[in-house]
Order: sequence, then structure tokens, then C-alpha cells
Amino acid sequence: MTNQAVPEHPMAAAREPTAAFRTGSWRSERPVFVERTAPCSEACPLGEDIPAIMALHEQGLHRDALEKILEENPLPGLCGRACFHPCERVCNRARFDEAVSIRDLERFAAEHTPDGSSIEPLQGARPSSVAVLGGGPAGLSCAWFLGRLGHRVTLLEPGDRLQIQREMGGLVPETILEREVERLASMGVEIVTDASTGPDPLAAFSEAYDALYLSSPLPGTEGPIDACQAHERLFTLRGLRQALRAGRESLISGTVAVAGCGPMALEAARLVREQGGRPEVLCGVAREAFGGDGGDLEDAEAEGIDVHFESGLRGLSLEGERFRILPGGPEAPSGTGEPPDSRKEVEADAVVFVPNLKGAQPHWIPCVLPSGLTVLREPAPAGDTPAAERSRKAVRALAAGKQAALILDCSLRGRALDVLAHASPGRLGALSAEVYTRLAAGGTECRPADVVRYEDLNTACFRSSPRSRPHRGKALTPGQAVYSARRCFQCGACTFCGACDDYCPDVSIRLDRVNRRRTVDYEHCKGCGICARECPRGAIVVERESAALRDEG
Repeated sequence: MTNQAVPEHPMAAAREPTAAFRTGSWRSERPVFVERTAPCSEACPLGEDIPAIMALHEQGLHRDALEKILEENPLPGLCGRACFHPCERVCNRARFDEAVSIRDLERFAAEHTPDGSSIEPLQGARPSSVAVLGGGPAGLSCAWFLGRLGHRVTLLEPGDRLQIQREMGGLVPETILEREVERLASMGVEIVTDASTGPDPLAAFSEAYDALYLSSPLPGTEGPIDACQAHERLFTLRGLRQALRAGRESLISGTVAVAGCGPMALEAARLVREQGGRPEVLCGVAREAFGGDGGDLEDAEAEGIDVHFESGLRGLSLEGERFRILPGGPEAPSGTGEPPDSRKEVEADAVVFVPNLKGAQPHWIPCVLPSGLTVLREPAPAGDTPAAERSRKAVRALAAGKQAALILDCSLRGRALDVLAHASPGRLGALSAEVYTRLAAGGTECRPADVVRYEDLNTACFRSSPRSRPHRGKALTPGQAVYSARRCFQCGACTFCGACDDYCPDVSIRLDRVNRRRTVDYEHCKGCGICARECPRGAIVVERESAALRDEG
């Protein structure tokens, strides 16, 4: 047998750079880098940015992680022990092996760095004085966020101990609760126990404060507040539909203010007009930001429906049987919160509240009493809560207190409540104080509503690893915390892992890891979609492309 030389196979080799061949002209689809919401953040009642918190823990930046938690959650020590953790139930990692230990990591952050957080105001100087009655989770949450939003806050507790200490003492150690309360006080919130409201509480509050949040019952307030906030002529869009089905058309007559933007506001206005009412739509944004189909808005105006832009609802008062709508919109340049002259103040026989704010009810509209005091009341709980449900109730109350603080801030600064419709991460209605602050300052960046599904991930890039469990009910160790955070998929967030660049056949991905920038060279990208399929975290999507976009590329 003779040895035969193996023939060399010819291989194509370019003698010159191939950049001259602009293969982007072949493309009918284009890859786009996107930011998407992780399902854990959407499910969190307090709207925490959980992937960002996990990324900080992974780097060992536990103090920074705590400060990131405190942007949305004023009581991480309580939630780290007692939260019912809906975030972990929807964690994409749970379908791969086991969910990330999100609640344990929150407890670790609260207990590992108890006194190291630096709390800074989120916006502005302190323009208003606000009283919060009741030291339960809702009251503490409202006081925390009002303080961070720049208001002077006094927390009034009728008892000798805060309500949260009485209610949660069996679930959370007293030392943890004391630490949470101390953090609140260190931010400047004045806490008064054994507080007396006096024989005429509303008069006393009107003299001393600009606004009042009632998270505990206040004797003598049922008349003026309930008349304003639970009136039979005050509707949500859903309530309006129900009233019409029930044959209560007589309540929808005269001038009807429709507070809100977009197609739902126009639907409400048309329903009012069909019943003979005179609808006036009050929208807190400019015309170009109204939402929906522009042609639909033009059709509504042609039908005679009045739409007032930059004149939304920030509160209302009741004068006899008529409502007076306090207009709100973008904050005045002076920062005083006074509405500009272009805003329209409306007197109405009925009000339809359509703010596109999930879960909002009419009793969450700020009520302005004749004395000028703005009052917001926490809804009364439906019956007694079983002991097993205390943790769920506490977390929901924290979310309610945050919502109350943001609504009061809108009212006190002269902003329309429409801004809150864009401060919700995902579709379940939780509010983000960090996003709200950015929007209120004139920004446009919101948390994306697109939520990453398990099917959007490339799980071939991950290895199975067991969930870390703390020893006998104790907190995680620092090593366990870093390990647990590394298990997070970082759903919807680009981590600059480079998979898209590695697999791109046209070398069209540009990643600048130093400046955290990423672009696509559309002159050479031919839209094969390999980068999107190989992305571990669903941070690239492929979109259909028009000829105009292709020419731009």
C-alpha cells in the first residue's frame, strides 16, 4: 500500500476587504437591540428593578443593591422576611431548574448593610407640608416616598407604638422593624406617637398642612371626604359601562368631565354624548402624546367632542352637587406647580376617571376641601384579614402607600395624574417611583411594557445550578448572595456577553463594552436573524422593515 498525498482542498480567500459589498440592501427584516421587562419586575407589587438589583449583588456591591431596592421599597427588612414573593413564582429560571432566591437576597441586603445606605431626595426642595395619619405599612410607605419626593412629612400615630410594630411583630423581629423606622426618621420624616387629632381634626390639619393621607380612620371626616370621593356621579370607565347597563342614564347628564387620554377617553366621551350629556375630555399631555389613532381624535373633534390638552385632572372638589375639576399638566417653569393660563378649569355634573392607571379607583382621586386641604384616603379593607394573609396584606399596603404618595405629589405640584399611566413596569399596575421622577422631570424613558417570556431566551447558554438556601432560617452569607445573584438570567437586559457579535456572519454588530454602547451596521447586516436567536436574554428582536427604513440603514 502506497502513501498518497492528500490533495489540498481549495479555499476561497479575499484579497481585498469585503466592506464594499453592502449586503444590507438584501434585507427585508432588521435586528434591533431592545430593553424589555423581566417577569419578576412586572410581578413585584412595588415595581422593583430586580435584574438591576441582581447585577449589583453579583458584583458584590451589596450596599448599592440596597439603595436600588430603597428606590421602590421602603421596608426591605420586612419584605425580605414576610413578602409572599410573586416574583419568584414567575421567574423564568424556575422553568429551567429553580427560581432565583430574590426574597432571600432582599433580606440579605437589608441585614448585611443595615446602616450604610445614603438616602437622597428624588426631586426638588420641600414645597409642601403633608400629614400621614397611621403608622401601618401604607402610612410608612406614603411617608417615605413623599419625603423622597421633597415634601415635609409628619407621620402621626394615634397609638403609643406604630401600627406596623403591633401587626407585624410576630412575623418580623422587633429589631428589624425598629431599623426600618429609624431609616424613615433619618430621612427627615417626623414621627409622632400618641397623636391627638382634637375635636375638629380637619380644621386642625387645614391650618398646619397642605395635604393629608388617611391610612387610619379619622373621626368626623366621613361627610366632606366621602361626599367628594364616593359620589354616585363619579365613575371609572368600567363603572360608566355598568351604570348604563343598569339603566342609570339619569346620572350621566349635563356637563361630564372625562379625565384621561387615548381611545378609552374617547370611548367614554362618546358614551356620555349618546346619553345626551356634554363631554369635555381633560388630557394632561400635549396633542401629539394623546395616544391612539390620530384620525380617531380628529373624528371625535368633528363630532363636537371638546378635548383640552395639557389640562388633565390633579384633584377635584364638590361644591353643592357639582364637581370642580382642578386642572393639571406639565409643571410650571417656576417649579411652583401653579397651572398655566392655558389649562381649563371645569365645573361638571359628573366625572369619568380614565387615567389608564391599572387598579386605580375613584377614591384615589385627591379631594380638595373648601379649606384648601388636599385629602387622600386609603380604601377601607374588606373585613378582617386572616393571620396567614398578613404578609400579603402588608406588601399590598406598601404598594398602596407608594401609589398614594405619587398621586399626592402630582396634585401638590400641579401635575395631571396621566403621568402615572406611564410609570408602571409591565401590565399588572405596580408603580415605579424612579420612573415617575424621570417622567415628571420631563424625561421620556419608561420601563418597557414588553415582558420577556421563557421562550424568548436562549437557554443553551446557561448551565443548571441549584438554588442556594440559607442555613436554618438565617440570612444568606455574602458568598451565597453573590452565587444566588449570578443565577439570574438578566431577562431582557443586554449584558454585553458578545454572543451576537460572535455569531454574526456579516460582522455587523458593534459592541463598546467600555461605554456600554451597542449598534448594528445596517449597511452590511442582511437581516438573517442569527443574532436574535443566539441572544441568551431576549435583548434583540427582529422587526419587519419598510423600504424607507432600509434606505436609512
